[in-house]
Amino acid sequence: NRKAALSPSEQSYFRPMINNLICPAIGNVRLLDVRAEHLQRVMAQAAGKSKSYQGKLVRLLHRLFADAFSSKLTMDDPSISIKPGGVPAQQKQSLTKEQVATLFAAIEGTRAEIFCALCYYAGLRSEEACGLTWDDVHLEADTPYLDISHTTTWPERGDGKWPCPTKTPSGVRKIPIHPELLRRLKAVPKSKKKNP
Repeated sequence: NRKAALSPSEQSYFRPMINNLICPAIGNVRLLDVRAEHLQRVMAQAAGKSKSYQGKLVRLLHRLFADAFSSKLTMDDPSISIKPGGVPAQQKQSLTKEQVATLFAAIEGTRAEIFCALCYYAGLRSEEACGLTWDDVHLEADTPYLDISHTTTWPERGDGKWPCPTKTPSGVRKIPIHPELLRRLKAVPKSKKKNP
């Protein structure tokens, strides 16, 4: 009943948690009978997962049982005492200069070149890079910039959906264009500079 309030990516993220962790652990327990110890079984199934993943699972449990309690389907909220544990996330390694040079040498002249340049030089997420149009690219400004105000999403088993709002309000921003990205963008033939 609440999925309309979730983005397609949130729905596809939470669905496996419900189907693979929550339902197997407490699916046969009446909602009125669910206690904190039942939810600890759910958390036990996610014991090897990252702290971030467990945090999202706990937020999902809080959301589910807060809704159930406010709808008077339970006498209390058994999720209140549930806390995430989990394995700390490993430090992500940035590409070395040599790896960046190898990457761009391999994709030079392909459709992937501009996409990778947008992600690498402007720090865009893939959804943001795919959501750009040439109207968002201001090459002739005194300080050339990208106007990030929408994204593309991929609903489960569907084609890309565009335009979509940014993930959070802070995702709307203007990003100065790095000189190397500027060179690549200016090299795109005018015939290809069309909106999707």
